[in-house]
Amino acid sequence: MWIRTLILVTLAILAFGQAVKNGNGERIEDTVLMCKNTRADIVFIIDGSRSNVPQIFYKQIEFLKSFVGYFIIGNDCVRFGAVTFGDKIITDNTFGLTQYTSKDQLKGRLSKIDYRPEDGGSTQTHLAIEYAREILFKDARPYAKKIAIVITDGRSTEPKKTVREALIMRKNGILILAVGVGQEASKKELLTITGREVYVFKVKGFYSLLKTVQDELSCNGNVDINFVFDFSRMGYEDSHDINTFISSSISDEYLAKKKFKFGLITGKCQRLKDFYFNTYGNKSEIIEHLNIYKTTMASLLEKALKVSFEVEYGARQGARKVAVIFLKGRLSNPERVMTNARALRKSGIEVFIVKMDKLNSDKILATITEEGNILDATSAENMVQVSGEFLNQLCKR
Repeated sequence: MWIRTLILVTLAILAFGQAVKNGNGERIEDTVLMCKNTRADIVFIIDGSRSNVPQIFYKQIEFLKSFVGYFIIGNDCVRFGAVTFGDKIITDNTFGLTQYTSKDQLKGRLSKIDYRPEDGGSTQTHLAIEYAREILFKDARPYAKKIAIVITDGRSTEPKKTVREALIMRKNGILILAVGVGQEASKKELLTITGREVYVFKVKGFYSLLKTVQDELSCNGNVDINFVFDFSRMGYEDSHDINTFISSSISDEYLAKKKFKFGLITGKCQRLKDFYFNTYGNKSEIIEHLNIYKTTMASLLEKALKVSFEVEYGARQGARKVAVIFLKGRLSNPERVMTNARALRKSGIEVFIVKMDKLNSDKILATITEEGNILDATSAENMVQVSGEFLNQLCKR
């Protein structure tokens, strides 16, 4: 009964082009398609065994074509791959994450997946999970969320091997969702594949699967983020990189829904005033003049702690508080920075570091925040990638 509901919803979308809404009257495309900052690599694991009759098999393909229609496809957004299996991996019906970067290309390729009864005498689910992990996810982006969606109509031929491969996949940081097709699908086995009942779909259908993927790609709750950097240490290229990072981290969707709020702490950036040959007569006076406009990271962190996360400046009670520190140049007073960073963390503020050079040792950085919150921008191809790593880390929690 439930698969009939899935098929009817999908066919209704395809045939009539009407908006599908949930119980709150929200359109699916408003809650999924508009995730413009979403970066994910998603692999379909498709059961092509003979127990899956041609009519149902091709409606599964139509379901997948409709499903991908609700995402923004591209190298900086969501990418899809697929592996089809029966007795073996059906390579002609398999493609990787890097091959199709537009929605039309992807839907066209899904349409070419055909029914192969001669290759479907058994259901070797474990082979497909292993193939997806070792071959397809090899091309996954390090900062993207990794999701496998297993679509199967029956029990696997080698259930113990299936459980083992699914566990290895999950330990590799890949989320597994499972869609059972027909009455023969084993809910118990699907649960052993996913590890969590909430990731097993057998009744709720099309919208529930979309909504679950959306939730996994979104940050739950409210987050207040301050970006912190010392303007006096930045040249043009560094400032441009920081602007790219910040703009890539900001989502119009989250701003509109007031899930995220953003602030900026940069210290003084006034132009240094001139002095002349007859202005100063000794070194100490000159140094004092130069230091008038000197900003230290320690003082910026103190401002973040005492001012910027206060309610009167727009911070919200109950929201997660996050400070993203861009480090360029050797810290002039690492002990004071460490003390203020510890105070930030003690007050419940999560601290991330974007390391823009190698002048501060990893040992020093480890005193400012935990290792998983240090983002290396010294060798990254661009700040969009580092921003993706930041959002991925942020949304894991």
